[in-house]
Amino acid sequence: MRKLTKALGWAFASIVAVAFSGQIAGALAAVADVPAVQLKVNGDLVQLESHVSLVDTNLWLGGFEGAGTGWSLTNGVAVFATDPFLDYSFDVKNFSNQTLSFVVLLSTPFIDGPYGLVTSNHTSTVSDSLLSPDGKVTIGLNGSPSIQTAQIDNVDVPLSGISDGCFVVGTPSFSDLDCQSHFTTNAALSTLASGTLGIRLAFTVSAHDSFHAEGSADLLSAVPEPRVALALVSGLLLLSAVIVRRRAH
Repeated sequence: MRKLTKALGWAFASIVAVAFSGQIAGALAAVADVPAVQLKVNGDLVQLESHVSLVDTNLWLGGFEGAGTGWSLTNGVAVFATDPFLDYSFDVKNFSNQTLSFVVLLSTPFIDGPYGLVTSNHTSTVSDSLLSPDGKVTIGLNGSPSIQTAQIDNVDVPLSGISDGCFVVGTPSFSDLDCQSHFTTNAALSTLASGTLGIRLAFTVSAHDSFHAEGSADLLSAVPEPRVALALVSGLLLLSAVIVRRRAH
């Protein structure tokens, strides 16, 4: 369902953007902030062309892109919800002769907490340069132990990190080879009733190469208490034993 929402979102967002300012006031009555996307290149905050459009109660579609000396970010799409979840995808190209560093920050307000678990997904691919192909792409870490990290109120969630980058070798001018195959993490946490859910992507891209990333973060209700989980497991084991005994007879 979310993949379909993403596919429709980019085209639909431009249609509903005009209505955004009038609709959002009521929807944000219980929300402290609005969805946002920020980009830093080599440590400097840069201006993105972006829009966020309200398409349903507490559901936004966003598009973002930008370019500077030796780089571009294109095809940026994000789905924000206070339910809460956050989905994204984008492409980064490095046209320069040196490695460049990037930080992409996405955030959305959440309500109806507290929450006890954040589930994160991430996948990425890389492409070699068409103009100066060497058959190699390096995606490195940028001041963080992981490429993608979930955040609550701008603070990293422990154990939510995904991917330590990649070094991919192939035929010169290769495209869309796996950097990080689809990966999921589940990290326990404790939130307030409302706050901000975020995703931070911090990475470097080798000269003349391209990086595509997509992923998500979902906040879920608290995980079961240990005693409850133990009782559930014990019950399932007992049920299995009964089934085996009945089959034996």
